[in-house]
Amino acid sequence: MNGLEITPFIANLPKVELHVHIEGTLTPSLRWDLAHRNNITLPYATFAELQASYAVTLNHRPELNGRQPGIPTFLEAYFAGCEVLRTETDFYDLAMAYLRRCAAMNVRYTEPFFDIQAHTRRGVPTAAVLDGYLRAKHDAAAQLGVHSRWILCFLRDEPVDQGLDAYREARPWAAGNVDGGKGLFHAVGLASNAYERPPMLFEEGFTLAHADGLHVTMHCDFGQKDTREHVTEAIFEVCGGRGRKGLIMGWMRRILRSCGGGWWIGGLG
Repeated sequence: MNGLEITPFIANLPKVELHVHIEGTLTPSLRWDLAHRNNITLPYATFAELQASYAVTLNHRPELNGRQPGIPTFLEAYFAGCEVLRTETDFYDLAMAYLRRCAAMNVRYTEPFFDIQAHTRRGVPTAAVLDGYLRAKHDAAAQLGVHSRWILCFLRDEPVDQGLDAYREARPWAAGNVDGGKGLFHAVGLASNAYERPPMLFEEGFTLAHADGLHVTMHCDFGQKDTREHVTEAIFEVCGGRGRKGLIMGWMRRILRSCGGGWWIGGLG
């Protein structure tokens, strides 16, 4: 962990992870392996070159900070990694690799963000994404003692109607009161570039999810020119402000159950 020494006390504490985007957990080694498995040519001749490509400070907001020539933005690098994810097994391996790291750090409960739009637009079937994650969710709970409830995200910089279509496609894998739902995700949220894409743009999707008994959550990027407006919408306007109390209380109940009432720390991502 960047040379930081973790004391046995911290290492042994039960923990929760409440903010992690599963595609962003893709390690260089797994990306390299999946590229070879799926016969995908990476823009790196060797694994060492791929590793070196991660040793840069990635610009998160080029709209505000400008671009650095020759260096990808954070989201460009993030979505470039997604290119190697093609099959159900790929998504399962991605999730299990992350959940094994959770187990190694004594993370007992996690709520990964994910989306399907970044994958279905590349021709990946919805079921490949969701069945891979669902299988990992069950296996990690049974084999590792790591429990998870997932959060489906709308991509903020994609058209709203495409996000609505994505929700309808993913709905059979939802929890809540969805008839026959498979129980993968218990909430919906937002991901990708927040620049001039306020939460209320996705109100119809949030309303659909809320009616299905799902929680609504999102993170609003700090440092945006309109951060205050986005945060205000997220707290007080989305779904008329309903659900935020239930989401917070639900988190607390699940944290305490997962940790057996013991100590916990959050925000590991």
